[in-house]
Amino acid sequence: MAVGPDRVPAIPDGIESYSDCWRWPFWTTRRQPFVREYRSAVERRKADLVAATRNINDDDVSRIVNRDMLDLRGALQDGQLTARDVVSAYVKRAIQVDEKLNCITEFIGNPIQKAADLDADVNTPKGPLFGIPFSVKSNFHIKDYYATNGLASSLRQDPQPQTCALVQFLINQGAIPICLTNVPQGLLAYVTSNPLHGTTKNPWNLSRTPGGSSGGEAALIAAGGAVFGVGNDLVGSLRIPAAFCGLTTLKPSQNRLPEGGMNAGPPEVGQLGLSSGFFTRTVEEQNFLLHLVIGHAHDGTRLGIVPGLQQYDIQPIGIQPNAIQQNDIQPEENHPQNGQLPVILYMCNDEFSPVVPSNERAVRTVIEELTRRHGAEFEFREFRLSDLAPGEENNGEDYSFKIAETLFKNVMPDNGNGMSALYCNEPWDKFMWLFIFLLKMKSLGWWVNYITSSTLGQRFLKMISPRFACLARSTIRPNDDVALGAYELETEDIRNRWTRHWHDNHVFALICPSFITPAQPPNYPANLATGTFMTGLFNLFDVPAGIVPVGRVNADDEVALNERFQTRSDQLLKWQKEAARNTRGLPNAVQVVAGVGREEDCLRVMRMIEDASDGVPRLIWDPTEGKFTVPN
Repeated sequence: MAVGPDRVPAIPDGIESYSDCWRWPFWTTRRQPFVREYRSAVERRKADLVAATRNINDDDVSRIVNRDMLDLRGALQDGQLTARDVVSAYVKRAIQVDEKLNCITEFIGNPIQKAADLDADVNTPKGPLFGIPFSVKSNFHIKDYYATNGLASSLRQDPQPQTCALVQFLINQGAIPICLTNVPQGLLAYVTSNPLHGTTKNPWNLSRTPGGSSGGEAALIAAGGAVFGVGNDLVGSLRIPAAFCGLTTLKPSQNRLPEGGMNAGPPEVGQLGLSSGFFTRTVEEQNFLLHLVIGHAHDGTRLGIVPGLQQYDIQPIGIQPNAIQQNDIQPEENHPQNGQLPVILYMCNDEFSPVVPSNERAVRTVIEELTRRHGAEFEFREFRLSDLAPGEENNGEDYSFKIAETLFKNVMPDNGNGMSALYCNEPWDKFMWLFIFLLKMKSLGWWVNYITSSTLGQRFLKMISPRFACLARSTIRPNDDVALGAYELETEDIRNRWTRHWHDNHVFALICPSFITPAQPPNYPANLATGTFMTGLFNLFDVPAGIVPVGRVNADDEVALNERFQTRSDQLLKWQKEAARNTRGLPNAVQVVAGVGREEDCLRVMRMIEDASDGVPRLIWDPTEGKFTVPN
């Protein structure tokens, strides 16, 4: 069966064509029998579903998949549509768009038969997600399936023995998982590409990446291949793909939606908030799912008290159906009373991660419109990260460089040794080789880090890029208890400064750029890894952060990029400018951040922005032409 031009070559050719030179060591798993057996089983399951959906009319498919989630849910609840009708339509559409995007790693069993079984069970009340098909990021544990993280060596292990709590809860509510989706090799990147499953494309522009690490999820949802998607976020793994693909998402605080049943990526991370979340098209859909999963009720229907799943510390916390209404500010400490307006901060740019003009314009346009609409309810005030430490510098650099250094230490507190080990006996993906090469160099020994962190080494690296120099010195010498303790104190100090600033200034929310650029070509993310500072910052603070699409990149943005964006002889900024060229028409979004545990506030501001902006249109798939079109 054909698997598409950008997929892994058909068995038995294996996976070697994705990395012919850059291996460490040179022996790889590319010709091992377990890889062939896995790929053959995946193709057999897909062939069965292709045959089962071959006679479904494309017009009928479009009528179903073009409905909003809540509208579709209503039709399923009142019997206008059957679960089999809906799941069959989405499976067919998923197969169609996957041939173009390569976003699915494998289908989960026979979802059409599962839907038929749901229809036949007339004695069981319909769950709130009855018949809703959804997709799952392939690092989540699904019983009898591999969580590969794009690593062929993971196929040496047994499939997962049980389904993770979040996915099992959704199944218990009547939803049907139809497929697993693609991720970057090793997970810690924002280009979704690996030698095992190939490279995923962005449906808005096939020459661009959908982001990562939940890039396969975002591409599939944006293309109409599932109603909603499940992913996780460590340094932007939900938010970057949502921004690149024109979707809505919310990264909760870690303790509001954790998930233990998944391969998180780096074997060791520091004090970063890791949480799960959803891809949806609207804030209302986001709110519905979050309320369902971590709502306030204690009646046995919430995730935290599903029988047999108590091992995951889910905290039910009151996301109400009206949480996004404008009159829902709660009279708590961080919601000032006595006539003092709550403050919405906005950050249009940052010294460490300068954003291109299109992404800066998105924030300014949103603030102008919110000020006009909600100026009587909120005070809008500009913010810079240097406000957390007035007058302080870090070796002559802006305070944001200090925060970035601390963030990168938290991403790899073991100096990258754990991540480096993941790539042993693996072919290196063609878009990941530079990242893996630098990772291998970083983990060679303390002497490499000593050289790059020395005064002479830093002077040399700053001539290339001050941001790269910051990344190079973000190291912790192994078994150095003093350095480890200092890094932990740095993290705590920065968090305390953030919390104090938030409290002292009566802040309700922060609006800032979604990322440093719109969707990039796949050969740039490995070069621009420092750009994850714009999203990873809020994992460091462990606060809720969401993405709202507000429009598309326009011709004026492209002119401003060429005329205004200054590269300052910085190689990383030069690459960033190149990556942002020819992005006209791509989605443009903003990021919304709220206080610790205040997901409701984040949802409310996200809804305000959604109401005040143009948003992005739904992509239309033309099955006859085999391409996507954007409505005018």
